[in-house]
Amino acid sequence: MDFQLSDDQRAIAEMAGSLAPVDWQPLPAQLAHTLKTVQPARVLLLGQKVAQTVLERHEPVGQLRQQRFDLAGHAAAVSYDPSFLLRTSQPKKYKAQTWADLQFAAQLPARSK
Repeated sequence: MDFQLSDDQRAIAEMAGSLAPVDWQPLPAQLAHTLKTVQPARVLLLGQKVAQTVLERHEPVGQLRQQRFDLAGHAAAVSYDPSFLLRTSQPKKYKAQTWADLQFAAQLPARSK
């Protein structure tokens, strides 16, 4: 599997990273605008705060993973935040789950243009 990021994909990653964790209120509006502009094939939501805010859900990441979500017509998946993977006392367990999440996200159907 090839996980190379295009410039558009990096733009979304950078936009999401620049918003965290200072002000979460404008995230849905800014994300919707970015999705409309960039038109990514898929979206990967990393971390509980991001996933819960964007999806407007309250479940923990462990219950949101391995599911397909729709973000304004874009396929989306959820996985653990990289900083969580560095802090956890069970790194092998969560890193294996994160790898499974990346594989799951890569298999999601791309957005039809």
